[in-house]
Amino acid sequence: KRKIASDSTVNSFQPRIHFTISSHGYGHLTQSIAVLRALIKSFPKLIVSIQCNLPRSVIADRLGNHPFEHDQRSLDVGVVQIDPLTADLEASARAYEELHHDFEKRVAQEAKRLQAWKADLVIADIPYLPIAAAARAGIPSIAIASLSWDYIIGAYFDTTQQGPRQWLQECREAYGQTTLSLLPEPAMQGACFPNKQFIPPIAIIGERRPELRLALGIKEDDLRPLILFSLGGIPGSQIPLSKMVNAPEFHWLFRGEKLPQEENIHSLTAISNWLYQDIIASVDGVVSKPGYGTAVEVVALGLPFVFTRRGHFPDEPVIIDWLNRHGRVTEISNEKWKNGEFVEPLHKLMKKDRPHVFSCDGTDVAVERIGELINRDDY
Repeated sequence: KRKIASDSTVNSFQPRIHFTISSHGYGHLTQSIAVLRALIKSFPKLIVSIQCNLPRSVIADRLGNHPFEHDQRSLDVGVVQIDPLTADLEASARAYEELHHDFEKRVAQEAKRLQAWKADLVIADIPYLPIAAAARAGIPSIAIASLSWDYIIGAYFDTTQQGPRQWLQECREAYGQTTLSLLPEPAMQGACFPNKQFIPPIAIIGERRPELRLALGIKEDDLRPLILFSLGGIPGSQIPLSKMVNAPEFHWLFRGEKLPQEENIHSLTAISNWLYQDIIASVDGVVSKPGYGTAVEVVALGLPFVFTRRGHFPDEPVIIDWLNRHGRVTEISNEKWKNGEFVEPLHKLMKKDRPHVFSCDGTDVAVERIGELINRDDY
C-alpha cells in the first residue's frame, strides 16, 4: 500500500478510493459528495471511482471539477418508490430477489473488479454488496450510514419468510464486515456494524445569493417570501399547484417544466446552472419530506420547514425527533399535504425566531478518520 511519509508529500499522494452510493433519492449522494469534496482538499491527487445509478451530470454538478470514473450499475435496492411518499413493495421485493440471487457469486465478481481497479479503500453509502466484496478482496471499507438497509428490509418485509430472511441475513453479514462505520447525526443505531462512531451531521451548505430572485424574474421591490417545494431526487406528481397559485403571499419554486404560467410560480429549470446547495441557501422556506439531506440543510440554515411523513420509513422518527429539537419545523398530515395546506404553517414558522446556528462539521471528522485508515500499516 502507498503511505504518506510526511505532510510535504500529501499533495503528491494518490490514494485510490471507490465510492459506492445508493441512488434512492439524492440524500446518500449529498452525504458522500460532501465527504469526497473535503477529501479532495486533503488529497488533491485523489483518484476516484463512483458507482451510483444516478446520471453523471447530477454527480458532477455536486462534485465540481475533480475527475472521476463513473459506474452507473445499481448494487442495492433500498425501496422502490411509486412516488415520494409511497413505497412499491412488490417491485421492491422483486428487486431484492434479483440482488440476492447468487449473492456470493456477485460478491466474488465485485471483489475482482475492486482488485482490478487497485482500490485502496471502499466507501459505501450505503450499499452492502460492495462492502462484502471489499472484505473478500482484502480492501478496507468505510460505511457512511445515517441509516442502513437491514432496517428497511426488517420494516417492510416478513423476515420469517425464506426470501426476506435470506436478504436480511446476507445484508447484515455484509455490513458486519466493514472496517469502520461513520454514523452522521441524525442517525439510526447501526446495530449490525461492528466498529462504529457517531459523528456530527454531514451536509453541503451553500451560499445565500440574493440574485436568485432576479434570476427567477421576481422584481426587486417584491419582498414576498420564496418557498422551495422539493421532493428530493424521487419524482412525484403530488403537488397541489392550484392551492399555491391561490396563495399569492408567497413565491413558489418547483422542480419541473409543466407549471402554470402564474407570476408566483417558478421552475428550477430557469436556474438549471445554479448549484442546488446555493438555491436552498437562498430561499426563505422549504416544503418537503423529511429526508436526511433536506433535514440537515434546513436546520443548518435556520429555514422554516413544513413536512409530511413518508409513512413507514424506519429512519423517519429519528430524523423528525432531531428536527423538532433543532429546527424551525411543522409537521402536517398527508391529507393536508395533498390539499396544499402549507400557508398557515409557513406563516407561523416565519414569526418564530431563527434558531442558533447548528454545526454540520461531520465531514471534518469523516476525513480525519478516512485519512487515518488510508495510512494504516495493518492491512
